[in-house]
Amino acid sequence: RNHVAVLSLNSFCNRAVELIAASVRGTLPLVHPFGRNEIGVYRERFERTLEGVVLHPNVHSVLLVGYEPQSTQHFLEAMRKATGKTVESVIVLD
Repeated sequence: RNHVAVLSLNSFCNRAVELIAASVRGTLPLVHPFGRNEIGVYRERFERTLEGVVLHPNVHSVLLVGYEPQSTQHFLEAMRKATGKTVESVIVLD
């Protein structure tokens, strides 16, 4: 119940997640090949899956890593509301 998850919001942020987790001891990088241009039921499933990761009982808090400010803010607000856990975010700029 003590993991700090560094969670990629889309595949473009995977490398940044890996670098952050490698630089911060005790964090857990969580990457995946999805999150870009997901629509309809696929988008809903993707969001539910990310929420499930954040809700996992061994996850204490989460750092969301995104590259689109609006969608990152959407996920940040949704995860905070759904979980009650400490959730923060960073935006990756190219």
